[in-house]
Parts: sequence; C-alpha cells; structure tokens
Amino acid sequence: MKKVKSFLILIVLSLAIPFLSSCSNDDEDGSIRSGSTNLVGTWAGIHSFPDGGPEAYPVVIIKADCSIVLLSTWNYYDYDDEGYLIDPYKTQQELEKHIEERAADNTYHCTFSNNTFYWEGNAMAKITVIDSETVKVESAHFGNGTFKKIKRMVGKADLDFLGFYGNSESLVGKWIGVDSEANAGGTYNAHWLFEVDEYGTVSARQVEGTFEGDGFDSNKGVILSPLSQEEIDNKLKAEATVYKYCQRKDYGLFYGEDLLATLKAGGLNEFQLDSKKWGSLKLIKEPDNLRFISTQDSNFNLTP
Repeated sequence: MKKVKSFLILIVLSLAIPFLSSCSNDDEDGSIRSGSTNLVGTWAGIHSFPDGGPEAYPVVIIKADCSIVLLSTWNYYDYDDEGYLIDPYKTQQELEKHIEERAADNTYHCTFSNNTFYWEGNAMAKITVIDSETVKVESAHFGNGTFKKIKRMVGKADLDFLGFYGNSESLVGKWIGVDSEANAGGTYNAHWLFEVDEYGTVSARQVEGTFEGDGFDSNKGVILSPLSQEEIDNKLKAEATVYKYCQRKDYGLFYGEDLLATLKAGGLNEFQLDSKKWGSLKLIKEPDNLRFISTQDSNFNLTP
C-alpha cells in the first residue's frame, strides 16, 4: 500500500511541477528562450489587407517572470517592416498610460514548459519559432496567428519646443536649415532640408545654395544652387537619411538614446538648432513654393 501511495505521489508531482515552477528555461539574463529565440518582449499578430498596409492585433507583452500582458484584441495598430507599431489615435503619453492600465487589469501569471505557456494549469499559448523575430502562436485566449517581435510602440510625439519669451513652436513640418547669420544682402546659405512628421520621424537631405529669404516678393522660397539643374534634381530624388520616431526631452531631440540636436523656438516658424550632426543652423519653415534654381545657367530668371 505504501508503494502504491508513493507511486501516486510521484505521478502527481511530475504533472504539477511544470505548473508550480517558474519559467523552466529562464536564463540568467532574464530571457525566456525557445531554442535561440528570446520570447521576452512585445509581440503582435500581423495581418495584411489588400487595400492598405499591414496592421497588428492583438498585442501581447511577455515578461521575464512568465507573465503575459494582453494589451488589446481589438485595437488596430499600423505596423512597419522595421518592427515598429504606430497608434494613430494616441499621443505617446496616452499610449504609455494605456499599456500601464492594461498591465494592471489584464495580466496572466503563467509558467512556461515545452514551448507552451500555462495559466492556472491549462495550456494558454503554444509557441512555434519561425525565426528570431517571428513565431506562430496557438492560443484559445488571443487566437492563432503569426506574431512579430516589436521594437517599440509609437504614439504621436510631443514636439513643441519652448522658445524665447515663453513661446513654443511645433517642430512638425518642413524646414530649411540655413546659417544662423544672414549674408550682407539678407540671403542665407542653405545646407539642409528637414521634414518632421507627427510621430517624430525626421528625414534630412543635404542641399547647397543660397536661400533668397522669406520676404514678400516674387523670389520668396528660391534657393540658388551652384549645382547644375540635373545635379539638383538627382539630389532631391535621392533617398533622405531617416531617423524614425524621435522624441523630445526638454530642449533635446533624441533618436533612441542618441541626441540629434538641441532646439529653441526662435519665433513664429523659426528655430535655432545646434547639432554635432548638422551644425549650428537656423531653421526656417519651408515655403509652399520652394524652388531650386541652378546658377550655372546664365539665363536663369528668378521671376515665376
């Protein structure tokens, strides 16, 4: 009888251990690994639609303690092929608050064994690794599908920089980066074209020329360039350098942890920018009719 009891106890323990233990393959670095793939992080089910780009739902966060946060089963996020999720409705602060609230209300404290997460003794999600950034998920809780690992979730950025006299100006828009000081004739030497969207994506394109100022005559918005018209066209068609989803911290514009520039609003539609990357520049809001004209053509005419 004692042998039978001991045998039954061993069976019960062998069945219970996967559910009573913490992550059975939890590494010292805080990862949960299936093969060489670290499952800790944010994952999203990716769906492609013929009338638009890929969208993501649901979104789950897997933590190193084996808990799973189900952020959403119904919100749709735009997904780009570099691993970012974009929320078109929330600011970054609202998005972070949403994540915090969902984590408080919708967290499953799981165990992990044999590529499966268990919750309250039942299989919650089975994971099949495709590659280091892609897994297949079979789950009764948030469905079956292909999930991609997410670098970061992005909301609309706060890009209002405080300027002189307590005024602030939004960096969102198109800008011409010129020398801080004007030339004797009131023109500016132009060096860069910038475009910043509401999510903090910054594109920078180097240019050469003299900006004819932002006055009210017919020459408003003209950049006279020493390049040929063909060289100008090729430069403008070339790929810009893009810094995705930058953030403002005080006077700094950051790309991840890298400081791109410090900025102060210098007045309406104007900034002072200081940067190791771009130099010390005055940013002037790009006029709607910005034109590049080559000075190599002796017959160039500034009038429209």
